[in-house]
Amino acid sequence: MANDKGIKPSVNLYGFTDEEHNIITSAWANELSITYTKSDIDVKGSKYKCFLINPTEHYRDMFNFNKEIAVVFSPYKQTDSRLLEAIAIINKSHSNRIDKICLVVITKDMNPEESIKDIVDDVETQIIVPFSYQEFQFHDDFRIRNRFIKYLYSRDLFAFESPLKTERFFFGRKEIVATLFNRFKSKEHSGLFGLRKTGKTSIIYSLRRHLENDSYPYIHIDCQDPGFHQRRWNEALSYIFRKQGSEGKYETIYDDSLFSEKDASFYFEKSLVEISKKHQNKPVLLIFDEIEHMSNGLSPSYHWNEGNDFVLFWQSIRATLQSNHNLGSFLIAGTNPTCIESTKVNNIDNPLYNIVHHEYVASFQHNETRDMVRTLGRRMGLKFEESVFHLLNDDYGGHPFLIRHMCSHLFSSFKNDTKPLTITKDHYKDSKETFLNNSNKYFQLILEVLKTSYDFEYELLVLLAEDDIETFNDFCNQQPDIIGHLLGYNVIKRGNNKYVFNIESMKEYLLKDTQSQPLKSDMDIKHYILGERTYIEENLRQFVKSIIYTAYGSESKNIISKHMDKKSTSSLSYRELFDPNKNKIYFNILIKIICSEWDKFKNHISLEKSDFTFHLGNINKLRKVDAHASKISKTDLEQLKLSFKKVKEELDNYNSSIK
Repeated sequence: MANDKGIKPSVNLYGFTDEEHNIITSAWANELSITYTKSDIDVKGSKYKCFLINPTEHYRDMFNFNKEIAVVFSPYKQTDSRLLEAIAIINKSHSNRIDKICLVVITKDMNPEESIKDIVDDVETQIIVPFSYQEFQFHDDFRIRNRFIKYLYSRDLFAFESPLKTERFFFGRKEIVATLFNRFKSKEHSGLFGLRKTGKTSIIYSLRRHLENDSYPYIHIDCQDPGFHQRRWNEALSYIFRKQGSEGKYETIYDDSLFSEKDASFYFEKSLVEISKKHQNKPVLLIFDEIEHMSNGLSPSYHWNEGNDFVLFWQSIRATLQSNHNLGSFLIAGTNPTCIESTKVNNIDNPLYNIVHHEYVASFQHNETRDMVRTLGRRMGLKFEESVFHLLNDDYGGHPFLIRHMCSHLFSSFKNDTKPLTITKDHYKDSKETFLNNSNKYFQLILEVLKTSYDFEYELLVLLAEDDIETFNDFCNQQPDIIGHLLGYNVIKRGNNKYVFNIESMKEYLLKDTQSQPLKSDMDIKHYILGERTYIEENLRQFVKSIIYTAYGSESKNIISKHMDKKSTSSLSYRELFDPNKNKIYFNILIKIICSEWDKFKNHISLEKSDFTFHLGNINKLRKVDAHASKISKTDLEQLKLSFKKVKEELDNYNSSIK
């Protein structure tokens, strides 16, 4: 079998020293399968060697190894960056064969663990499992296995804050990368937008790797760099060619002084033509990330924010690429698509309007969430029940940043437990509340663009979180395009003829956030009352439906029909009686049913009948609060808040008891 222990007959150990030969045959071949060797890896005169191991079934199960692992011999007493270069050569030579996350180094350095830490400063570097030559002089059946456990089970692979620059920890998003790449090859312009931490820049780095693999030139500009956005439009055109190109070389062609306001467009075109010529006349991709920092009305620099620099800059680029169709295209990315949505900028035609094919960063699908969490989790000693993958995807709307941090929280919670460990549905639910209580900073960061640039859409989002469906739908019906950004950002989605949160945990955050704020205006009070009452009415309907059916079974419809117009309800099923789209079962009717059937409800409610019905009656009496109604007194509002609290507690307790 492929995963038997030992050395494959085709493997040649020529070129390895006696000491290295002994390490391979006496230690590694007794634990794993040796499948390949190479003894002449040259890095600036330093010689390295490697062999590949095929994990046994036990190792596959413990560490989720699905490919071979590279083991590098470094026969030097000092460890330096040349070792990393040797590793890069091995990774590139066997990219489709070896594991991309884990690698082993055996060195003559007497302190290999600390020495390797000193030269590795990139969090995306492979997990390097270090050994010394000397320690293999002593037999230990568990040395290799325990070292893997130490390094794989201790590192949190979910805890990434920065964009992912390599494929090593990049999951999903293959379709959107392919779309951007194919659009570039067709000389079309692209836009990529999404809320913060949705993976826009990681997608750009993945696109860059595709460009590099096919030797296409590109220039990547980070527009939030003050060195860029503080420049005037003509200086910014020159600055583009001072940035590092796709081969890591500065592409300076013409002196900055030539890029005057009159001549900047001319020399921009000549520079771009020169870059294309240097790369066999291939098209060039210009990438502008964090585009809002050079957008009119958004940039922190005055000349972009209020002046005409935005128009002049993009007029120059557009004119160049229109007159030289094969020269290339551009990709703009950011959180805010205003720059391509406005027809005019300072009463001048927007040069970007209607020429950019744009899309929002899509959420992870279930299979992508499962692939990321399962792959990284098992490498860390965490296995997940299938139900947890669904919960993660649903609760966080396929938002990879939130999913990663929830998984990081799980890892931290069980860091001291024996591994491998299976994360169950109960483990997840127990940890979720703690995570949400400490995740305000994540949601604040993600929602920042809505609060600052689309404040009305943000208010709509709050209405939806408060279950003020009626007001939300009224706005949507009057202005159908108003929620375009909420749908584009994948914050909400449409399902079963209504809008719902795509990120369920965001709803919980918004509810906590808005409840902690004082009700300052009449509109605040209106939103609060409508939201609370809608939540209670929906849950009260389900409560009554469940209790009556449990008590009366097939006779349930007759019990409910006593309180309604029998003619209008005769054709409806019991379930349809409680469907607000098919039957008007008003709040006061629900109160009457509870009062008349109290014996069936009393075991599910901790309050006395008089107290519970008082609070229900209070909610029903003060429900009509709108812009034309009389102001509610402070006394009545406080009483109403108490009634909301008491009734919600009873309904929430019941819902929890039946889950």
